[in-house]
Amino acid sequence: MEEGKIKRLEEKLRRMIALQSQAQEEDRQTKSPLPPGTRAIRRRKGVPDKHIV
Repeated sequence: MEEGKIKRLEEKLRRMIALQSQAQEEDRQTKSPLPPGTRAIRRRKGVPDKHIV
């Protein structure tokens, strides 16, 4: 392949990877984790309740 074409493809790939990592970072920031000490009770038929801390 031509050197110029290879460089353009590499740059495009770098931009795509940067956009993907930026989107993942934004997803992590928007999700609010439960405050510490919060308990969730999982209920299943025929199985005792499970407390998750």
